[in-house]
Parts: sequence; structure tokens; C-alpha cells
Amino acid sequence: MTRTSLRLLALAAGLLFAAQAAAGPARPSFSCRKAATPVQEAICANRELSKLDRQVEMLHKSVLARVSGAQFQPLQDEQDAFRDKLERCPAELMDTCLRGLYVDRDTELRNLVAETSLMDPCGPHRIELEEAICLSDELRREYAQLAETYYAVRRRLPESQPALLRTLQDDQAAWFWSLQHDVLISNPPRAMQQHIKTLIRRRIERLELERAVHAASHERRRRSR
Repeated sequence: MTRTSLRLLALAAGLLFAAQAAAGPARPSFSCRKAATPVQEAICANRELSKLDRQVEMLHKSVLARVSGAQFQPLQDEQDAFRDKLERCPAELMDTCLRGLYVDRDTELRNLVAETSLMDPCGPHRIELEEAICLSDELRREYAQLAETYYAVRRRLPESQPALLRTLQDDQAAWFWSLQHDVLISNPPRAMQQHIKTLIRRRIERLELERAVHAASHERRRRSR
């Protein structure tokens, strides 16, 4: 799946907080009555940008709620840097610049939610997919196997090729949010358990194949030294 496909998936589906976004007004995460910069005014004047701003802020808060104390400040620093980039968008390309930055940040945060889910799907800030997983001991075991396989693949990736890590993260996030969407439109979530189990096993099989490919590549590099 291409980076463009992932971005379109994230924007079009609105998988996280979809119900809240649909029910609420198109307003950003800050008060438009207190908009103090041209960037904030541009966001308030554009319905799409307002929704993106609110969605990114909600994702950011969700990630912060899932991480340990040592990880909290670096994530906050990243969000502050993102806000600084927004303020540097030029007036003549304001909406295009803002939209691109929001889409990139949205993708980064969705990747982080998907990865933190692997570490602890049954934490206090779980979303609907995680809730469905936590209803079943069997699904928790399957998901734990998925996490083990994912991190085994990640450890095999060469540090000299960071693009491979980003592709792995993007693929995992696309899988996670697609399944989250399936759970959101299912009633009740318990009816989705067989579907979730099937897709977890297919994802494990895909990751096992990737692990074998990277292991073979690692062995070839070792022999060529």
C-alpha cells in the first residue's frame, strides 16, 4: 500500500473518533474567537482544516494517554514542533501547506496508536477494536502473537534503511485502522470476534513472510562481508 493510499484512508474513513467527529460541529481544537495568528484564522475559515486540527489533537491526546512518563515529553515536543511548522506556512499557499502538514501528522499519530496497541491493547484508554479483543482470552493470545511477530520483523530491519521501518509501521497502521472501522460499523462488537481472529491470523502470516525475507537478506549481507 502506498503512502498516498494510507493518507487517503486516514482522511476519508475518519476511523478514530468517527462518531464524535460526525456528531460534533466542524471546529478546531482551539477557540476561533481567540484566533491570534493568520494560520489560526485560516484554520477557522476552512471546514476541512478545522476538522483535521481537531482530529490531530484528539489523536495526540490518545497517544499521550497510552505512553509512559519517559515517552511523554518527547511526544509533546514533537507536537509543539508540528504546531511551529503550521505557523510557518506562507500566506500564498496557506491552505495547501496546512493540509499537507496535518495529513502527515495524522499519519504519524495513527502509526503510534497502532504500535502502542500492540504493547497493551487492554489498557484504560482502549478504542473499540481493542475493546473487542479484550472481551476474548483467545483474541488476546492471538494479538499477543501478532505483537511478538511484528517486533521480530522490526528487529530484523537494517538501521541503514529507515524507509523499511516506515513501510512496516504504515502497513501495520493501515491494517489496524481498517479493522477498527470494521468494528465501528458492527453491532455488537462481540459479533466481530471471528472476523478479528481471521484478520489477525492473516496479518501474522504476512509478517512471518516478511520476517523470512528480511532474515534471508540479513544472511546474504553477512556472507558478503
